[in-house]
Amino acid sequence: MKNKIIFFLLLTNFILQFYTWSPGHNWGGDFASYIMQAISISEGTIEKFIYQNNLTMTLSSNALGPVTYPWGFPIMLAPVYTFFGFEIIFFKILILICLISFLIIIFKIFENELNMDERIFYVALFALNPYLLKFGDSILSDIPFMLFSTLSIYLLEKLNKSEVIIGALIASILLGLTFMWATTIRTNGILLPVTYIIFLFQKLRVTVRCII
Repeated sequence: MKNKIIFFLLLTNFILQFYTWSPGHNWGGDFASYIMQAISISEGTIEKFIYQNNLTMTLSSNALGPVTYPWGFPIMLAPVYTFFGFEIIFFKILILICLISFLIIIFKIFENELNMDERIFYVALFALNPYLLKFGDSILSDIPFMLFSTLSIYLLEKLNKSEVIIGALIASILLGLTFMWATTIRTNGILLPVTYIIFLFQKLRVTVRCII
């Protein structure tokens, strides 16, 4: 029964997203550069894009942003543009998929720490959050970064509890890929492997103390 409640929350989030989406996009912000970078990847015109955008930023009296943003999110957008063209709604669907995936991970990450009722409440805080619902209307890197950073915490927890070598190896590989992808989406993703190093140091110190 309670698993059905989780499914209902995910379905509700999915439906509410469609009702909060605008026909186009708000003007301003970083979305235009992300999409242009994605188009340059898809069409093989990266150097041309960098040259033109650098010229735009240099000659503008008020630069709107950097010449290029981290390439992870544009790489995610590029296949969408390749298959569906310049259709804003399909870019938003990618953001929606990332948000739904994030909610599933949030449900799984506290599997051993919270009871089912608490986990349902925790998922509902994100699934029915008006700010996140509205934020899904924006083609920005925030929600994909939130997904991969949360996934890295989940994998780190799995790695910490793994007692089988194969399981630990798989978790380590996936964790490394998640670190890499999060860092390519947002530069502050570098804090994730730094956190992992601190975690390993702390675990090593506890182990040494136990041996002594």
